[in-house]
Amino acid sequence: MKRTNTILAAAFLLVLCAMAGYTLRDFDTIRTTIVNAWHAREDQSDGSLLTKLEFAADRTEGALNAALDREHYFIQLYGGVQKLTNQKFVEDSYSYCVIRMKNGALTFGSIGQEQKDVSHNAEATANFAAKLGEKGIPFSAVMTPQKVPHHTDSVPAALRDYHNEEATQFLAHAAAFGVDFVDLRYDMGTDLTDSFFITDHHWNADGAFLGNRIMTRRLAEKYGFTPFEPGLNEGQFARQTYPDLFLGSQGKRVGTLYAGVDDFTLYHPEFDTSMTYTIHDSGHTRSGTLEEALYFEEYLVQDYYNANPYVTFAGGDWGKATVTNHLNPDGPRVVMIRDSFACAVTPFFALQCSELTTIDLRAYRGDDLLADIEGMNPDFAVLFYSPSTTVSDNMFAF
Repeated sequence: MKRTNTILAAAFLLVLCAMAGYTLRDFDTIRTTIVNAWHAREDQSDGSLLTKLEFAADRTEGALNAALDREHYFIQLYGGVQKLTNQKFVEDSYSYCVIRMKNGALTFGSIGQEQKDVSHNAEATANFAAKLGEKGIPFSAVMTPQKVPHHTDSVPAALRDYHNEEATQFLAHAAAFGVDFVDLRYDMGTDLTDSFFITDHHWNADGAFLGNRIMTRRLAEKYGFTPFEPGLNEGQFARQTYPDLFLGSQGKRVGTLYAGVDDFTLYHPEFDTSMTYTIHDSGHTRSGTLEEALYFEEYLVQDYYNANPYVTFAGGDWGKATVTNHLNPDGPRVVMIRDSFACAVTPFFALQCSELTTIDLRAYRGDDLLADIEGMNPDFAVLFYSPSTTVSDNMFAF
């Protein structure tokens, strides 16, 4: 214990010295920032020394933080010390903990979190499914896995979340009202190390491919369409990996020294594809191969704190977007109400469909969702959510 405390104290002093040196280097910038803010203030009536001192004290902390973190050195240093002292979780300023699980991957947690009741969201889903049923549109809910698998001790009990339990309650309650569902959490198993990014809460291309294959087979069995088998066969794709490209949402809070960075992989079909992707939010259209239509490769940038390569998949979280698959005219027409986990699965599931329309209620601008879906004349509709989404009431405002 003594040795650990000595190492911790030495590391802390090292960080303080580094911060002090970096701050002194930027003294002129900090001073200029505060002086400019003083001259730009709205109330110029009081220029007394006391007011100046109070203003300087109020603005100094913000200026220091901006200077320290302009190039994210503070995050890097802090995360490095936490790794050096083998800390399993790191608290940050957003009331989150970033936890390093037993497999080395990061996840979010918070102290004292309690399980939430999501039965009202399940009932809202059941009511919406019933309305779709009245229009002759079948409906299924698909639950993705989350990074912390069910029935594991990957996270300290005091810091764990209850999203898996909330998802289980949601599905059970919805099923009691007759809602059909596919629970990928159990079908994909308990070891999801290779299916998720190390530093982000989303699944990677490998996880999305596996999840899509399971979901497609289950939905094909239920709704009677014939799967496009090359799109479910990993051997029909070439994998292209961009090493050390991505620092995810969890990694951005603790820096690259704490848990490293992620490779980023894209699947390229080795069979012919022809698609049109219409983004209704903006009116933009992209056409060509799957890659040309659905991979936004301009986001493949190694800029750890400012870029988000995850939105390479389908361009991110559009309110409404439609993929037309010109080479599978006999595939089903599907509407997918989705969260961000659908970004990575959209290119794969689009191969199974003649037309796939995705709707994200966080950005959807339509006035009548039910009428909008009815107008698309889908063969069936899918609610595609991850466990943590079941607590978000705005995602059930159908």
